[in-house]
Amino acid sequence: MSLFTTLIYCQFDAMELLPVSEVGSGRKRCHVIRERCFGCGICESKCRNGGISLVLDPHKGVPLNIEALAQANAGETGL
Repeated sequence: MSLFTTLIYCQFDAMELLPVSEVGSGRKRCHVIRERCFGCGICESKCRNGGISLVLDPHKGVPLNIEALAQANAGETGL
């Protein structure tokens, strides 16, 4: 999975690609825009390099648990 693929999983547009500081490398890295991040963890689960980890922000409340929501929804619909 590419960096671009990891970026498109963010529904809050909280990811951006930035150039790596090595001159002439042409490489890019993912950067989390913390003000937009809701802590759902999708980017963390999609990052193949393990370079992203969630940091809880007490001012934003409890992060969304996408897996729990999906399971609860599946139980309600009988799937």
